[in-house]
This record gives sequence, C-alpha cells and structure tokens, in this order.
Amino acid sequence: MSVDTSRALAVILLALISLLITLILRRPNRLFSGGRHALPQKLDLVPLESDQVNEEASQLLGFLEGRLRGFGFERAGPISQALRPDRSKYRYLVVPFVQADEATVLLTAVETAAHARAELMLHFVTRMSGDRTVETSTLTGLGEIPPPPGVELVVVLDAGSVDEIWSLHRRALTRHARRERMPTAGADCIPLATATYAAWIQAAVRAQRLRLGKPGTYRIRTRPRSTV
Repeated sequence: MSVDTSRALAVILLALISLLITLILRRPNRLFSGGRHALPQKLDLVPLESDQVNEEASQLLGFLEGRLRGFGFERAGPISQALRPDRSKYRYLVVPFVQADEATVLLTAVETAAHARAELMLHFVTRMSGDRTVETSTLTGLGEIPPPPGVELVVVLDAGSVDEIWSLHRRALTRHARRERMPTAGADCIPLATATYAAWIQAAVRAQRLRLGKPGTYRIRTRPRSTV
C-alpha cells in the first residue's frame, strides 16, 4: 500500500469517527433519564488496561483525546470502569481530562454495549471559590433536576461537536472573574468526579427522581413521586 493511499485511508477513518461522535452527541443520552438503569450510590472506579477496552470505545476516546489536546486538555488518568456494589462492572468507561490554564476538568463517560453503538457523555467542571462550580453537561436528564447547592449548570441539548460544547462552557465562565477559579491539577480529577457524582445523586434523590434499588444502588423513576 502506497504512502498516499495510507494517508487517504487515515483521513477517511478520522472523518468517519468525527461523524460518529457528532451523531452520538445528537442522540438523547440515557445515563440519567432512561429509567432502566441502576445507578451506584457511590462512584467506584477501577483502572483498565488498554487491551480491556473494546475497539469502538478506544477509537472514540482516541479521537476525542486528539481534539481535546487542541484545546489544551491533557489526559489526567487511565480509562476506568465503574463498579457495582457487588464489584461486577457496569458498562460505563470513565476518562478524566484537565485543562490547567482554564482550571477545568472534563469527565468523559462512554456507555458500551455489545448490541449497540457507544454512548458518549461529556461533563465539564470548573471549581470556583466558595464551594461553587460551573458545569456544562451533555447529560440531558440533569436539566430536569434542581442543581446541587452552589452549582451553575448549562445543559447542552443539541451539540454538533466537542468544540461547541467547550465553547459553551467557556462562555459560562465569562460570567465570573478569572480570580474566582480554583487551581486544578490532574490529581484533582478523580476526587472531583466522585464529589460531583455524589452531589448530583443527592440532588436527584431530593427531586424524587431516584428510588432505592438493590443494596448500594438507586433506580431511576420515570416520573417524580406525587406529594399529593
């Protein structure tokens, strides 16, 4: 195979992956709104080796990481998988990224299944002074829940690209002085992911969007419980 042919195939592959990410970002995300999933009460992650990640998820994450490098993000930890309370694995892969200059962490989750295409979730978090955060998420279900105390949320309903979502987060940050941002490093990503998950779980419980499931889990309610 000639060098020119190899380059052409590489360009086509990148274009196809880019199109796939665009389609995924435009699909309704089910991680918080599908009603059929059990959610762990606490986020528990186990690192994976590269050969434990399926090909589709690996390609998506590889393309995403390349795009994020252009925005100054760096991978802040290994690809990890969420664990159930019984230590079996959910099909969610979590990858943290950090942009130190913007004091922002990106929590990326990929839902993988053997019978379906991967689902991609992006959740940007910037810590602010006074125990506040500015968050931008593709998790549409979060828009139906009153945010946790101190959280300013932007939900992206119909993003066409990662670039667009990052632009929306940076626009939200312009409503605050830069000096309000708390310095953030790669070591902060997993603790911040755990704290962010816990805060939104409690917000969903208060909004009666979750009910107790099997030990250590919640189930998603399709409708809030009536208080009448």
